[in-house]
Amino acid sequence: MSKHTRHAGLVDRGVALRPALGGSLLRSAAPLAAWILFALALQLIVRPTMNDFYAKMLLDIGTNIILAVSLTMVNGFTGQFSMGHAAFMAVGAYVAAGIVYYGSFRFTAMQV
Repeated sequence: MSKHTRHAGLVDRGVALRPALGGSLLRSAAPLAAWILFALALQLIVRPTMNDFYAKMLLDIGTNIILAVSLTMVNGFTGQFSMGHAAFMAVGAYVAAGIVYYGSFRFTAMQV
C-alpha cells in the first residue's frame, strides 16, 4: 500500500465519520439553552424572594465555583498551566472599575 493510498483512505474515513452540521449544532446549543433557562428561572422566581445581601453572596459563590471548576479542568486534568484565568479576571476587574469610576461622574452630573 502506497503512502498516497493510505492518506486517501484516512481522508475518506474522516469524511465518513464527520457528524451532520444540524445535529451537532443542536447538541452543542442545547446545554447552553438549558443553563440560560435555568438562570432566567432563578432570576424571575428565586431572586424576588431574597434580600440583596443573600442574592449578591449567591452570585459571588456561583462565579467562584465556575472559576474553580474551569481552572481544575485546565490545570488538573490536562496538567497545563494557564495564565488565561488571571488575565480574564484582571480585564474584568479593570473594566468594572472603569465603569464604576467614570459612571459615577455621569451619575453625579445628572443629579446636579
